[in-house]
Amino acid sequence: MSSRSMTWMQQIGIGACPLLALVGVRLWLASSGPASAGAATTTESIVQPEFTPLPEPTESQRALIERARALEAVEPASPFPRSEVSAVAVPDMPAMRGEPEATVEPPPELTLTSVMGGRMPVAMVNGRPRSRGDEVAPGWTIVEINQDSIVVEEADGRQVTVNLQRGTP
Repeated sequence: MSSRSMTWMQQIGIGACPLLALVGVRLWLASSGPASAGAATTTESIVQPEFTPLPEPTESQRALIERARALEAVEPASPFPRSEVSAVAVPDMPAMRGEPEATVEPPPELTLTSVMGGRMPVAMVNGRPRSRGDEVAPGWTIVEINQDSIVVEEADGRQVTVNLQRGTP
């Protein structure tokens, strides 16, 4: 035999040894257990106990039974205190003197994202292109477009400046 075939045979032998050892151990362990198993049957029969009625209760036992029934009928006290709600008199509202103050509504929420200058400047307000004189919200019109802001005016003359939003929100 050549040395090459001898090396090949040694490698096969080294690889097969663990496999042969595993097969041998499994055969040895498998033969040590029982071949079959089964449950044993019982020969004893089940015996039913005889029913024996209880004797009649005595007078003291009857009194205790009645007391227990009376206690069961009583509703337990609530852990939450009960307070009777009495009718509360509502005070009269004082009469208003003079004219009621006019409520001032806040300006609409406007977002200015860009401004494009020129002869006819255009501003992007709430995602839509707008120019001078356009209505941006009910009752609010643009009166001035600057480099970084717009001025909007309500019908009653109140003016609000909206600045350009820079960066991400």
